[in-house]
Amino acid sequence: MSTGAHYGQLERHLHELRSRSDDVRLGAARGIRSVVAQEARELPSDIFAKLIGALSRHIFELAHAHDAHDRQSGVLIIEAIIDIETDNDAAKLSRFATCLHRLLEYSTDAITITMSTRALGRLARLGGSVTADFVE
Repeated sequence: MSTGAHYGQLERHLHELRSRSDDVRLGAARGIRSVVAQEARELPSDIFAKLIGALSRHIFELAHAHDAHDRQSGVLIIEAIIDIETDNDAAKLSRFATCLHRLLEYSTDAITITMSTRALGRLARLGGSVTADFVE
């Protein structure tokens, strides 16, 4: 997924998100945040944009999964990296809002709905006027 120096760490954390243990999944989300934040500082902006794009596709796949834990993992990734600045924050926030809306629309489990609502609220606070249309 990543072209940066921390590819192995990121892949390990993404794999750990599949765990049924909340503690392991939360630790994996923190690890993903750490790796992405470090890559944001170290990678050229065009390569970092590709990393965010690949991660966004992974989030989209998780949001469309049948398994509730996978959907929740997508929300955990969004929450972990939502405030890491990119060259195109508007597009990133738009993609995240789309995933969260999809989860709110189609999820039936209370945990996923609660997590998605919390993440959407955080996105609204961070995105300001960029996210006004998505939050409605």
